[in-house]
Amino acid sequence: MTVEDRAAALLEDVLGDRQMLATLLDAYAAPGGPLAAVPKIPDSSRMVFAGLGSSRYAALDAATAMRADGRSGWVEFSSADVVTPPAGDVLFVAISASGSTPETVAAAERHLGKSLVVAVTNRPESPLAAAADVVLPLFAGVETSGVSSRTFLASTAVLALLIGDSVDALRPAVSALERLLAGRAEWLPSAADLLDGAESIGVLAPAATQGVAEQAALLLREGPRLRASAHEATDWLHTAVYTALPGYRAIVLPGIDDDATLEGVITGRGGAVVRPPAITGPARLVLPAYGDLLAVQLWSRAVAQRKVP
Repeated sequence: MTVEDRAAALLEDVLGDRQMLATLLDAYAAPGGPLAAVPKIPDSSRMVFAGLGSSRYAALDAATAMRADGRSGWVEFSSADVVTPPAGDVLFVAISASGSTPETVAAAERHLGKSLVVAVTNRPESPLAAAADVVLPLFAGVETSGVSSRTFLASTAVLALLIGDSVDALRPAVSALERLLAGRAEWLPSAADLLDGAESIGVLAPAATQGVAEQAALLLREGPRLRASAHEATDWLHTAVYTALPGYRAIVLPGIDDDATLEGVITGRGGAVVRPPAITGPARLVLPAYGDLLAVQLWSRAVAQRKVP
C-alpha cells in the first residue's frame, strides 16, 4: 500500500468510528456479553493496566477515572523492568490490539495463575488471549491504514466499561461522533492551516484526557511526521513552555482549568492555539476522532507536497 493509499485508508477508518462504536456497545450490552465473564471485582482490588503505544495511552484515562472514584488503578509499560508483582488482589489488564505484542504477552503470562488476568484485544484467538483468564474483544474490525486509530477508540470504550461505566452512559458518544465527523468541513481546513508547517506542536490536555492527548500527538508523528508531543496542561507551563518559540502551535483540549491564561502565555510567545469544536458526550470517546482527522488532513497535505516518504 502506498503512502497515499494509507492516508486515504486512515480517513475511511476514522469515518467508520461511529458505526464501530455502536456495534461495540451493542455487543457489550447484549445478555451474556463479554463483561459477564469478568468476576465481581472487590473494591479493595488493585487494577494494573499494561501495554505499549496506543494501548497504554487508552489505559491512562481509565486509570485516572478509577482514582477519581477512590479506587486503586495505575498503568505500567508492559516492557518495564520494575513492575507490580503478581498477587491475588491484583486484576491485571493486558492491552494489545493485535494480541501479539511480545512484552504484553509476557507480562500477562507472568501474572497468569496468580493475578486475575484480563486481555483486551482485537484478536480473541491471539497469544495474549491464550495467556488470560478473561478476554474482552474490541470489535474494531480491520484497520486498513495500518494505523492504530480505531483500535485506540475501541480500547478506550472497553476499558471504560471494565472500570464500571455503563453502556447507556457511553452511547451519547455515538451521535456526538456523527456530528463531529459530519461537520468537519466547517473546522478542519482552518485548523490544519494553523498546524501545517509548524516547527513544534503541543497537545495540551487536563489529566482526565491525557491518554487522548498522547494518541493525538502520536498520530501527528506517525502520519504527517510532525514534531508533536503531549502534555498535561499545567505541567506544560513548568516543563515545556520553553519550546513555545515563535511559530509554536498548541492543540488545547477542553476541560483545562484557566485555559485563557495558558493561551495568553502561548500567544505572548509568538505561538497560536487550535481548539476542537464544541462536543457533547463522553470526551474520551469523541476527542480521538478530532486528533485523527487533523492527522489525516495534514498527512494528505504532506503526501501531496512530497514531504513524507
